[in-house]
Amino acid sequence: QALKRLCDGFNEQNGIRFQVIVVTHSPLFLEIREAHNIRLVRRFVANGYSYPAVSGLSLAECANATAKFLGYEPNLEKYAVKLHTFSYDIAEGLFSKATIFVEGESDKAFINGFLLSRGFDPLLKGVTIAPTNGKTNLDKPISIFRNLNLDCFVVADNDRFERKKIRDNKKLNGLLQHLFEISDADALEYPSGYKNRLLFMEGDLENYAQQCVGESRYSEIATELA
Repeated sequence: QALKRLCDGFNEQNGIRFQVIVVTHSPLFLEIREAHNIRLVRRFVANGYSYPAVSGLSLAECANATAKFLGYEPNLEKYAVKLHTFSYDIAEGLFSKATIFVEGESDKAFINGFLLSRGFDPLLKGVTIAPTNGKTNLDKPISIFRNLNLDCFVVADNDRFERKKIRDNKKLNGLLQHLFEISDADALEYPSGYKNRLLFMEGDLENYAQQCVGESRYSEIATELA
């Protein structure tokens, strides 16, 4: 923000427009709402030679894809405004080997704890677990990451037993499957299990954990951690 104000002030004082390109390895310099200004540069090796690969994206294309599937008029301004809610974790995913998107902080804690218990440390392996503040926000970072050719996965509740907003839940499940290129013929209203880097939990993740360890043991663990 300071750099932006400096550039704007220079433009106003001198009447000369100029462009600044910032090269960084730090997510602190990035905001996902400015994703359309990001150019991701990565190195790949082919036939013994090293090549750079540069990728970018159009927020309009991301917004249009979501709107088309859900059946409403695309609104780029509204789509872009909602990106400000996303956390540092999502920006960090731009520099990770892979990103796992989850709905909330408790889901992040569950996934992180599970991986650590299996001897897999996400931090050391370059894997980011990024909460999106709700299932309704999952589509935006998924679209952005997939358009930037970034490796990403999703763990989400299928909300089969949720009695509120049943129609909306089915639409969201369909949208997530669509973004991961699961055909309409193969898509389900309440998918369960893993397919195409998308893992749907039966009901929700907390209930699944309770089923795995039993309600009594789950309560003991929750009390201990609290």
